[in-house]
Amino acid sequence: MMGKILNRWRFLLALVWLALTLSLSAWWLVLGLRQSTLLESNQAAAKQQRMLFWEGSFLLGCVLIGGGALTYFAYSDQKRYEEVRRFFSTFTHELKTSLTSLRLQAEILEEAHAKNENLRRLLRDVVRLELQLENALILAQEEKTNLILEEISLSKMIQSLAVHWPQLQLKVESEAKLRADHRALECIFRNLFQNSAVHGKAKNIFIKPKASSNGVNLWIADDGKGFSGENSQLGKYFVRHTTRSGTGLGLYLSKKLAKRMGGELSFTKDKEGFHAHLHLGGRV
Repeated sequence: MMGKILNRWRFLLALVWLALTLSLSAWWLVLGLRQSTLLESNQAAAKQQRMLFWEGSFLLGCVLIGGGALTYFAYSDQKRYEEVRRFFSTFTHELKTSLTSLRLQAEILEEAHAKNENLRRLLRDVVRLELQLENALILAQEEKTNLILEEISLSKMIQSLAVHWPQLQLKVESEAKLRADHRALECIFRNLFQNSAVHGKAKNIFIKPKASSNGVNLWIADDGKGFSGENSQLGKYFVRHTTRSGTGLGLYLSKKLAKRMGGELSFTKDKEGFHAHLHLGGRV
């Protein structure tokens, strides 16, 4: 999204620069020709006018060619950005469809061979890759996707997500009705659970809803090893906290989606585990 905004500003600034420089050059030419007519000598005036005319015409031509080239390249850059974005979005969607099919087959095999650790590892890797692709797809489509807020059952959503992390125990303290976009809310929970499972090595995640004056506060905590870095750095794009950590895209996107739904996602430090606070509209 930031790249698209920059491309638009670059194109608009090129047009403004072209209009401004053409206007100033034309005004300079007209003013010079007017001033030359005030000369006493007709011969000197004619010579001055010719000089101003040819020099002014050359300047206008240079400005027009340079400004036109700048505007053209800015437009081409914006068009190329759109083409890359569309290709990336289509490619990611098709790859995600194949991964979903692979995950379903891995789940069937894992149920048939419950003690096979290789199948469990395969399933975890497929879930992780599927989530990364989903994040990339949402990010690529963000500026053109409208969020649809609806009432969503917290317990039903957590129950539907639990199958993707069989190693985690997802415990909802009480029911709540959240006003949110289904896909966006699912993306937030997926990233938080994946973060707890992979980076925190957690076994249990506790979700506690609490009513507030303007919606619902969700306190989400796990029993993992927590986060040892600076909380202010969490959720920043492409900030790596250790050599083994990810790019931070998941938490960055989660915070952005929460904000787009009129809520807020934040993180707090505690003695143990990883703690997140999600505020959304709705009722307990």
